[in-house]
Amino acid sequence: MRLLIRRAYELGGTEQHIHSQTHARGFYEKLGFAATSGEYMEAGIPHVNMSRRGDIGGICKTNNSH
Repeated sequence: MRLLIRRAYELGGTEQHIHSQTHARGFYEKLGFAATSGEYMEAGIPHVNMSRRGDIGGICKTNNSH
């Protein structure tokens, strides 16, 4: 997940938005995401919208060779 955030930032994405299942909310909060909505049902599962801004800290390497 950290690698995806880093890559999105490298490609110019300054914000990331997700639909998190509520049981995974803590996982995403540890990555810097914050809830931007109340709880709602999606595909019969409780979800919450979350977003974060900027790059991700810590060690995260990308391989830009294709």
